[in-house]
Amino acid sequence: MTLPISRRGLGIGIAAGVPLVVSALIELARRPLVRGRAIGPELHGSRTVINSPDVGPVHARHVPGSEGWSLVLVHGWSGCADVTWHAVAPELVGGPNLWIIDLPGHGEAPRDGRFDLEVAARKIGLLVDLAKRDGPVTLVGYSMGGAASLTGFRMGILADVDRYFAVATADRFATPSLSVKLWAARIIGAGDRSPFILRQAWKRARVSKREMVAWILQNRPHGRVLADTASVMSRFDLSDADFDLPEDSQWIVADADTVIPVEEQLSSAERHGVPVMRLNATHAVCIEHPIDLAKILRSRRAHLIDRGAMANAAHLE
Repeated sequence: MTLPISRRGLGIGIAAGVPLVVSALIELARRPLVRGRAIGPELHGSRTVINSPDVGPVHARHVPGSEGWSLVLVHGWSGCADVTWHAVAPELVGGPNLWIIDLPGHGEAPRDGRFDLEVAARKIGLLVDLAKRDGPVTLVGYSMGGAASLTGFRMGILADVDRYFAVATADRFATPSLSVKLWAARIIGAGDRSPFILRQAWKRARVSKREMVAWILQNRPHGRVLADTASVMSRFDLSDADFDLPEDSQWIVADADTVIPVEEQLSSAERHGVPVMRLNATHAVCIEHPIDLAKILRSRRAHLIDRGAMANAAHLE
């Protein structure tokens, strides 16, 4: 006996089978990558853990500098201290003291608990307090790191930051277009076999070596963390919040960004009264333009050092 199959039923059956086929193909493409030798770039400085009874452990990479000021770098979604900033950090070595944080659930930070922007902001604040001992502090928030940093400013715990750079980010992700992307990211971006993760890993490596891609894949957060952070970002909105940023702040806008709309980046800068620096880059600006970005981050450092010297003199008096 044969059962009649409607076109609709056939279509549903085919649609249901497509993810299985795609998953199998991705697994075949992924297997030699993750089983390859995970050889990453040469990383400067050393890993450190700052323990605090108030905010818990803060995991970071520290690169000592010689210019009497500090840069605190905060990564974005699916990244970590070493992966996101591996191309920018070498361009800054020998200049400022670098403190590059792993947000909760990312890099070498513990993966227990749910991701919370206020918790992330407090950990950034602890690192800023530590960096302040070496002189003026410039904070850099890339993508989701910008959301965590802005949350810290709203909470009033980043008053010691002398300058802030918002990089390829916005003060709200809870927009229709971004919410759709983040919803999709929770599905296609969370699994180990995700084509999104593979594509981003290959793009960020900017090389054809499978060892480098394997390193990036093996250093990305767990799928649960990716889904959790995507969910948090889909609700993030500080566009109506009233708080001030340091007067020397700047918004670095990626003109070819297809992740966070350029108009959102520009309107965020306008709402906060922050001047804009535009780069012809996609959302992966940290990898595409590491030299240009490093030059921008090091700009006006003499002004910051002079300000720090004046503050220290006033304190001694």
